[in-house]
Order: sequence, then structure tokens, then C-alpha cells
Amino acid sequence: MSNDTSANATMFADGFDDAILGLCTCPQTQTKRVVYDKEHMIDVLRKRDGMDYDTALEFLEHNTWTAYVGELTPLYVDVMTASDITEHIDNQ
Repeated sequence: MSNDTSANATMFADGFDDAILGLCTCPQTQTKRVVYDKEHMIDVLRKRDGMDYDTALEFLEHNTWTAYVGELTPLYVDVMTASDITEHIDNQ
């Protein structure tokens, strides 16, 4: 993870700029967190590092998505449609 040391600092997941969806501002603290598309991050590892899907998924789950490095830790999301979300919730 890299971060900006300015007053409006945030953190980035190194090497995954192509997977950025945007920026989220926490209403309580006004901190800004970078938001990443998890599936796109898997694609980055597959193309850049030659990993297969399962290896890339395991790597990100273990080393990136579960890492907490403070209130500026990036957010990692599963991009879904409204119907995908409804189906996901109904199947839990």
C-alpha cells in the first residue's frame, strides 16, 4: 500500500490503478478511501503476473482484501447490478 502524506491523504493498493472505481468519503470522519473493483484486480494479476484465476483470488484474499492499515484502508467491492445484489442476499 502506498499513501499520500498531504492533509488530504488516502491509500492506494500498489499496482492496481486500472482497477480503481472511484473515491468514497466517510461522512463521519471526512476521510477519503479509494474504491477498487475486486474482479478487475484479479484480471490485473492474471495479465501482469501470469497467475491463474484461483491463484490470483487466493493471493488477493490473503494479502490485500483482508489487510487493515488504518482508517484510510482502500475499499474492495464486488461490482453488481441491483438484481445481482438481490439474488446474492436471497441466497445467503
